[in-house]
Amino acid sequence: MPTLTLETDLTLRIYSVFELLVILDACQAKNIIGIVCIVIFQIAMLIYSSVLPRQLSQALDGSNADTPRVNHLVHIYAVVIPCVIGACTVIFTFLCWRLYEEFGWDVRPPRLHFTTDT
Repeated sequence: MPTLTLETDLTLRIYSVFELLVILDACQAKNIIGIVCIVIFQIAMLIYSSVLPRQLSQALDGSNADTPRVNHLVHIYAVVIPCVIGACTVIFTFLCWRLYEEFGWDVRPPRLHFTTDT
């Protein structure tokens, strides 16, 4: 019975280019909310990439590439991806917190104070 597998490698590469452009734009505009959304999306990609080893093993079962050497190399590759994404997420979360401390409230427009005195 064939299983549906997702093409994660290409998706992760396209995502990294898109993420870089969004981060640069958010930093230029001092958009902390955009940066926090990218951190949340990064965590979602970490969860998504954690199912990668199972998907790859299902995709290789019964194919021409179902050899012990290929399975070993693919398994190493599939384990390294979530590790790298997890490490980058931790670093990115720390940097996001530092940016929030630096200009977190600069984005808010000044409040207009209405008083009864004229």
